[in-house]
Amino acid sequence: MTRGSRDGAPPRRFAAGRAAAVLSIGVALACLSCKPREVDFAPELRPSKPSDGGAGEAIPDLQSLRITPSSDEASFDGTQLDDRPVFRAMGHFPSGDRDVSEIVEWSLSRTSLGTITGGRFESAAVGGTTEIVARAGDLSAKAQLRIRLDVVRNRRLDDDIVAAFGSDPARDRTTAPQISYPSTDTVIPSNLTHLRYQWRAPAELDSFELLIDSPNARLRYYTSERFWLDDVETSKFLAPSHPGDSVRIRVRALASKTPDVVYGSDEATIRVADLSLPGEVLYWSSTAQGIKRGNLDADHATRVITDPSGATGATCTGCHALSRDGKRLAVADGMDRLALFAMPDGTPQTFEEPAPAMPPMPPTGKGPKAMMPAMPMDPAPAMPTMPMPAMPPMAADMPAPPPEMKPRPPGDYGWSSFNPDGSQLAYAAKGKLHIIDANTGIELPKVHLPPETSVTQPDWSPDGKSIAVALTMGKAPKGNKLVSGSSIARLKFLDDGMLGEPEPLVSSRGPDDTLAYPTYSPDGRWIAFTRSSGSSKDNPTAQLWIVAAEGGSLVLLERANRPSGADAMTSPAVANGMPTWTLASNGKLTFLTFSSTRDYGDVLVGMQRDQLWASAIDLDALATGGDPSTPPFWLPFQDPFESNHRALWAPENAECLPSPEVCDGRDNNCDGSIDEACCDPSPEDCSDVLDNDCDGVVNEGCDCSDVDTCDNGLDEDCDQHIDEDCKE
Repeated sequence: MTRGSRDGAPPRRFAAGRAAAVLSIGVALACLSCKPREVDFAPELRPSKPSDGGAGEAIPDLQSLRITPSSDEASFDGTQLDDRPVFRAMGHFPSGDRDVSEIVEWSLSRTSLGTITGGRFESAAVGGTTEIVARAGDLSAKAQLRIRLDVVRNRRLDDDIVAAFGSDPARDRTTAPQISYPSTDTVIPSNLTHLRYQWRAPAELDSFELLIDSPNARLRYYTSERFWLDDVETSKFLAPSHPGDSVRIRVRALASKTPDVVYGSDEATIRVADLSLPGEVLYWSSTAQGIKRGNLDADHATRVITDPSGATGATCTGCHALSRDGKRLAVADGMDRLALFAMPDGTPQTFEEPAPAMPPMPPTGKGPKAMMPAMPMDPAPAMPTMPMPAMPPMAADMPAPPPEMKPRPPGDYGWSSFNPDGSQLAYAAKGKLHIIDANTGIELPKVHLPPETSVTQPDWSPDGKSIAVALTMGKAPKGNKLVSGSSIARLKFLDDGMLGEPEPLVSSRGPDDTLAYPTYSPDGRWIAFTRSSGSSKDNPTAQLWIVAAEGGSLVLLERANRPSGADAMTSPAVANGMPTWTLASNGKLTFLTFSSTRDYGDVLVGMQRDQLWASAIDLDALATGGDPSTPPFWLPFQDPFESNHRALWAPENAECLPSPEVCDGRDNNCDGSIDEACCDPSPEDCSDVLDNDCDGVVNEGCDCSDVDTCDNGLDEDCDQHIDEDCKE
């Protein structure tokens, strides 16, 4: 496209004004292509400091400023500008007009587009419109600059095939292809990378153009594959050029044997949020049998804990909780024993020996329970364990318990949540709620539930004043994830520090109406949860809902609940579960992550495998009771061949956390070198003894089966429960 043109239209120039400017500034334009240089100004033009605090430096006798041209535009092809924009600042003095470009202060209203020095613009490979400002003292002038990206990238198509697509999509036949991911109206955070665009097309079509179009950019990507995966280079063209804006997506296709006919898909639209989601996501992979972490600028995740072959003999690690500052992680091992880790490095924590002073006694007169420090094992354990409760507090000078002491028996620890400062941990076990000191392990006498009352899946409010739970009446639930007929309730802390009785916020309508997995928003105003017909575990009818933290009308997240991509309008049956809120918000928007068995474009079709997704939540729409959600996007660091659950967001941490070196252009192992002897991730292959997926563990998940076998005491499906839904 010719510099200054708009979609092929003649450029709107200010030719006469530009010619006049050239005549007025004479030889000052003779070196426009030169680098900025020091200028020895005539005495009458030497800047002086403004007397009234104006920005920049005042120029003696300057009466007014103007910039020529008053508007300009240029095209950037991903490497360079087609014609470098140059602006001149013209000052009006009593004696006439003079070029003052080298002595005024230049700035851009949108600094992400590039820089400007002496009127000469340098692009940052970002499209958009910015104001050019020249300032001297209290005087200023403005001009407009528009940069449009016009980027072409080709993966394995012949040049003549690329040329056959032409430039007029209006002439395409609209019978194929069909975009399968992302869904139209998806909102993505500004730091999302490795977005995989996917489409379906008849077998005879073998050449494709992905067209991403907006006023700020025209991106044309050519491939013989039925997908385009944004790499490090192409990821930077989308988000920085469209903060808060939408782009149109279209796929065009042809058969290389008959390239004279081009077929075009329906148009889809996605929006780039003016919001990034920094930090790490810690999630439970039941396939990898442990906790993994990833972030939105990575295409793979790494293991945090634990090695299934470690000395503890744990077969799985899950049901995790993360403190709000991201510094403490609590997990359950395959025998439902508690382990604590210091984050972000995953160092196992042992409990401090409690001071001799006893904690306050409860009104009933019953003494507090105590938990003993985790036991050392030989070889070094992969995780610490908590021994039996009901031991008296240990004095500070008592020796550590002997190595032969047994860890806590199975079944004592389940779903948990830290209080706001991470000093206490609430956990559910067999329908009962416990609160312990996270430093000493002492159980704090704060909980007294009424008879025939069972709670699980606790979530501590951000202000520390209440705990949300899934509440059932009668017989205790079979497991901490597996509940039926439960309601969403909260337990408020009373003035004496004890928890009050459960207050239902959303009541179940019957034994098959199950409300579960409550989670507070970071500001404490909302609770997200799931609702399903039947039990809470792996239920395809589960849908996402939100209610105000004080109760009230329920809001169904209809768009987030629908299947994604080409089948987005079909009825939901994709097991949306375990919602969690992201930490970031701009006051208008935030994101909700959850697990779902929906198809992921054409990568996962009909597999019913839990993967992590995130939907944008419009906070204004939520406040008025409308559906605040958008079609979700797939978190790109996951292994699509693993089952993943419960994404917890840790605050951004600048430390380098060593992990296996992966071929991704990053220094994963923190040794100062990039991609040396790196691992190229692929699905874990159980037929070898290699770490195929580059997570630091060999052949993890290879021994997992689809369901448990009854009465053998083993968690064979690696889901943290023994013999549930088992087969004889």
